[in-house]
Amino acid sequence: MSQLIYDSGMTTFQLSPTKAIELQAARIPGAISLAQGIPSFATPQVIKDFVLEKIQSGLCDKYSLTSGLSELREEIALGLSSEGLLYDPDGEILVTAGSIEAITASILALTNPGDEVIIPSPTYVSYLGSISIAHCKVKYVALDEDNNFEFDLQRMADAISSRTKAILYCSPNNPTGTVFSKENSMRILELAEQHDLKIIVDEVYKDFYYSSEPHFSPASISSLRERIVRVCSFSKAYAMTGWRVAFLHSSRSNVNNIIRYHDALVTCAPVASQYAAIAALRYGASALESFHREFKRRRDYCISRLDELSHVIDYQIPKATYFVFPRLKDSAPYARDSHSLA
Repeated sequence: MSQLIYDSGMTTFQLSPTKAIELQAARIPGAISLAQGIPSFATPQVIKDFVLEKIQSGLCDKYSLTSGLSELREEIALGLSSEGLLYDPDGEILVTAGSIEAITASILALTNPGDEVIIPSPTYVSYLGSISIAHCKVKYVALDEDNNFEFDLQRMADAISSRTKAILYCSPNNPTGTVFSKENSMRILELAEQHDLKIIVDEVYKDFYYSSEPHFSPASISSLRERIVRVCSFSKAYAMTGWRVAFLHSSRSNVNNIIRYHDALVTCAPVASQYAAIAALRYGASALESFHREFKRRRDYCISRLDELSHVIDYQIPKATYFVFPRLKDSAPYARDSHSLA
C-alpha cells in the first residue's frame, strides 16, 4: 500500500543502536557482544553437506521464483501442518532473506506513509528501521514490567488512533524472554478486529520455549488469517544467522501484496540458503533438540548466578529465547539508558 514519496528526512535515517554499538565494540580486542541473537553453535554439518551438493550440481547458480523454491515452500507447509496450521505453499507462504526483510516488506505492503504502527516495548530495536522505511510513525507501548513484561491491555487500547494500521510484536519476546499468554494475545486480536488492524507477529524464537504450557500463536486462529502475518526464521533454530533465510505466511491476498515489496527489496532469498532451509526441515530435528537442551541449561545456569547478585539486580525468569533481561536496581539508575556505558 505504501506509495512512492520523496522525503529528505530519509537522509537522517539511523543505523540501529545495537549495530552501531557492535561496530564500536569490534574495535576492542576480545570484546564479546551480548546484544545480538547469534547462536554460539555451528550450522549442522548435514545442512552444509546438502547445500554443497546443490552448489556443485549447479542448482544454486540462478534466481529462484520470487516466492522461493517450491520444494522449500512445500516443506514449510508440511511443518506448519504439524502445528495444525494449513497454508497453501503456492500463494500463502513467502520465503524471505531473513526475518527483518519479511517484516519490512510486510509493513511496506500493509501501511501507507503517515500511518502508525504500535510496538510493545521493550522489543527488537531493528523494527524501528522497518517502520521508518515505510514512512510510518512508531507508537511504543510499555509492557507491564511487574507482570513479567506481559501486554498492558489498557495501554495498548489507549494507543490506538484513527491512523493506527498495525501492531508489530515479537513472541517469544526479544529481549525479555516473555511468552505472551493466550488470554492476553486473544485480547490483542480483539482490539485488532475492533479497529481493523493488521497483526505482524515475529516468532523467530518459538523453537526455544521452555514452559510446560503450550505455546500459543495468533496464527492458529484460522478465521483471522486475513489479519495476521506470521514471520518465522531458520537463523536461531538451526544456527543459520549467516544464511539469511526466513519465511512468512498469511492470507493469499496479504502475500500477494507483500511479494511485490519483497521482489523490489531482494528479488528472492539466496538460493543456496533456501536449500539449507530445506535440509534443516528434513534433517535438522536432532540438532534443534540438542540446541534447545543446551540453551535451557545455560538459562538455568545464568539465573542461578543472577540470584547471587539479587542485591543489585532484578530479573524475571524467561520462558523462552536465549535472553535474560536483568534490571539494575534503583541504586544505579544512571546505567539503565546509558549509550556511553554500553
